[in-house]
Amino acid sequence: MAEGSLISKLDAALTHLRVVEHERNEAFARAAALEQEIKELRGLISMAESKAEEILRGAPSSVAPKPEVSFPQPASPTPAPEVKAPVPAAAFQDFTEKAPIQNPADTRRRYTQVF
Repeated sequence: MAEGSLISKLDAALTHLRVVEHERNEAFARAAALEQEIKELRGLISMAESKAEEILRGAPSSVAPKPEVSFPQPASPTPAPEVKAPVPAAAFQDFTEKAPIQNPADTRRRYTQVF
């Protein structure tokens, strides 16, 4: 019985060792991929730095004045909008007489929800 217990413990230890070894291999592979990405990023950074230096070398040391930009003016002035004469209040009299009279309590009941 002690031998069975010892064998099962050894099997469990061997299984655990295999899992740890697998995780270690994955970690090494990930580290290698990250190192490759670091090399690529360093290359990109050096290219960006050289490009920035090239751009800065090409720019004058003092700030150049901005050229004036002129916008074309319209040939003729735009016509003023047409102003209509106010409508007499008597024209709306028909609408006010035909409209149903509302109770203020109805309005409060109808619009209780805030939008």
